[in-house]
Amino acid sequence: MRRGLSTLLAATLVSAVALAAFASLYALSQRRALTSVSGLERLSEYVHQHEVTRLAIVVTGSVAHVRNLGNKPVELEHLVLLLTDGSLRVVRLSEGDPCWRLDVDGTCSLGLEEGLPVVAVTRSGVIVYPERVEMVVPTGEAALIIPITFPFASLSEFAEEFGVSQDLVNKPYPGRSGDGKRGVSGETLLILPRGRESEYFNELVSTDCPGSKDARTPFGVLVVGYDPNWVLENKTSPGRPPRFSIMFTGPQMPGERICTRKETLPLTQQGFRIKILNFTGTIRIYDSKGGILACSSSTPGECGSARSALGVWYYGIDLGWSVYFHGIAGYLAYYQRAPSGQAEAQESSYEPYLFLGDVDGNGVVDLLFVTEDAYYGDRTKINDSKDLVDYSTVPLRLKLLRVGRALGYPDGSVDGSRFAGIILYVNLLFHDNSHPDERQLEDNDRTDWVMRILLVDGQGNEYVVREYRYQEICNYHKTLVRDVHRDNYFVKISQSVFVPIPSSGRYWIAIELRDPYYLERRDGYYINDADLTVGIEIIGVLPLAR
Repeated sequence: MRRGLSTLLAATLVSAVALAAFASLYALSQRRALTSVSGLERLSEYVHQHEVTRLAIVVTGSVAHVRNLGNKPVELEHLVLLLTDGSLRVVRLSEGDPCWRLDVDGTCSLGLEEGLPVVAVTRSGVIVYPERVEMVVPTGEAALIIPITFPFASLSEFAEEFGVSQDLVNKPYPGRSGDGKRGVSGETLLILPRGRESEYFNELVSTDCPGSKDARTPFGVLVVGYDPNWVLENKTSPGRPPRFSIMFTGPQMPGERICTRKETLPLTQQGFRIKILNFTGTIRIYDSKGGILACSSSTPGECGSARSALGVWYYGIDLGWSVYFHGIAGYLAYYQRAPSGQAEAQESSYEPYLFLGDVDGNGVVDLLFVTEDAYYGDRTKINDSKDLVDYSTVPLRLKLLRVGRALGYPDGSVDGSRFAGIILYVNLLFHDNSHPDERQLEDNDRTDWVMRILLVDGQGNEYVVREYRYQEICNYHKTLVRDVHRDNYFVKISQSVFVPIPSSGRYWIAIELRDPYYLERRDGYYINDADLTVGIEIIGVLPLAR
């Protein structure tokens, strides 16, 4: 009985700590982002596995000990304390306070009557989420919080980490269908033309082509984020010029083009996507009057006081917006749309639709799945256009293999005889192109999930734990944004989910993403053809011992 009560106490307290930490961390990062002058202020990742700044919190009796697990001294400026009534208090530290400076392996102590430290901010502006929180209870039990993020330089690394089928993320060359299921279909297919003519490495890329009337081009959807390579490098060697990842989509745009040193790429197909990785250069977004909406650059001072171009920019072609970019791309892929017969395949893969990059500048790489291409719509018309309709045929399944490995199982499974459950804390991103927002449920009345959490056993049986359906989350954002200085396209939704584990057997925890909507015609209208953006920023995992 005493052992059960101790375990329950530890689990309850750690759950409260983790939930409070996620909420407090998000609030602090947003506050810093809003007060940034240049838009390039770096907020280091708040999960600290394999990083220089690492903290642990160990609670013994009525005392909380903050311990420096890093390989160099750390100076703290603020501590966020969780009080006994569930509220949070931010304490500013000054020289001489016990926790102001922690040497390597150093420890400071606080009485729990002052509050439990759940987040720290260093004097250099790094937000620190404790790598682990240990509760020393009479039985010796401890609780571990496992952070999962997406700091991958390539989709192949991402697939290996999360056990994703390679057929779902391979580059969609013509005729290569693997097992016949690539994962995404539509009225046309996004493919890389035969011969790899549309892939480039370490190549100049620009919208300012010789002979062009304008140095910029319209766009349908534009995604700009810090490149994962740079995000990782900047944590250990701060101060390097930023590099970017870009996803650039649109419909057929006669007369528009982008250029490389070798050739001109006309944007005249039925639709296109361009992915640019490790980009060093300048990105400027213009409004319909030619004014600069936003700018980001690898060159200091290039953008002046303009707001950062980081983020997802929708419906530029509808709003009269345009983009200019000029610089060196570490990698560029130009996907063109073709009917399935011409593409020599029945489906494309998820690869053209997946984006890895830090889209809000908080030092955490986001994973986005984007099927939106150009336009918004309602039930009286197709939301993108007939040529741009995309939908999933197979969900993108991410197995959280790191959970089982952190618990001692190399295959990534969780042992039900040892663990009664898992608590997940997920930061979810969502947006769709059904407009107006007040009538989007008339446009999409088929209830379908876009993200779900499930358990998978050794025989492949699935046990659905939580589904996030379109109808539940479509109202969390504003579809059409005209005032980019005051409104946001989407917000991050923080959710906690308890995943019960059966008392015997091995189970894998998985998260699946998909776009379930394809083109339907009903009563003279096209409905249920919404395109969407769904993504994940971070997953926190708290295992509960049985």
